[in-house]
Amino acid sequence: MPRGPNQERLVRNALRLIVGIAVSLGCLYFATRGTDWARVGEVLAGARPLWVLGVMVAGLAAIYIRAQRWRVLLRPLGDVALYPALSATAIGFGASAVLPFRLGELLRPAILGRRAGVGMSAALSSVVLERLLDVLLIIGCFLGFSLAHPMPLALRRGAYGLAALAVFALVALVFLQRSRTRAEAIVRAVLDWVPPRIKRGLAPVAASFVEGLDGLSAMTAGGWFLTRGAGEHDRAHQPRYDQPRDSIPHASFRCRKLTG
Repeated sequence: MPRGPNQERLVRNALRLIVGIAVSLGCLYFATRGTDWARVGEVLAGARPLWVLGVMVAGLAAIYIRAQRWRVLLRPLGDVALYPALSATAIGFGASAVLPFRLGELLRPAILGRRAGVGMSAALSSVVLERLLDVLLIIGCFLGFSLAHPMPLALRRGAYGLAALAVFALVALVFLQRSRTRAEAIVRAVLDWVPPRIKRGLAPVAASFVEGLDGLSAMTAGGWFLTRGAGEHDRAHQPRYDQPRDSIPHASFRCRKLTG
């Protein structure tokens, strides 16, 4: 007996749910393997409920602020709704807690691309900007703390070196964002070294990544921390990502420049 569209959709959703639960259980097993659960029970029994509640509230607030900050970086690409950004942020950071090498950072733009129609390469460039600015903020706090408290010289030198690398990377991204013609020339020169078949596949990825760097122009001291107004600014002149994909501007016109 042939299945209708609704039945096929239900089967696909059920399979996705089963696979998702299986993957979650597998990650949970590897993350907690070798845990002394008796000791964990003792620690939880001695925990203070108010402190636990405070940590949970702070964690949820951090995810919310990060999602709004991400929307600020994505604002030049369009008005991304809060829920897709919040959902992708929560899933991505949850995955980074159990996956090695913070692979959840790659999961965030992939999920946002499926739910909001944002190109993964453009969203990935905004994630790169986030990480660079986070590194600079952490190093700045560390160096400020080191002024009041003695720190090992090797640790301080390492912080200086990491700060220099982060600043260099940020300046390079600003250059690519401000000098779009030169950025396209650099990308085109790099792509000339790869075979034509691979070049045709990498050109739209590179063009979308460079286009995503427009998030640098959206960052202001106030816009970085403001929440509700992040995606509301200039709504009339920005595309919404609840429109059909064909009506959303993309970087295909740049791909012709990179491949030509």
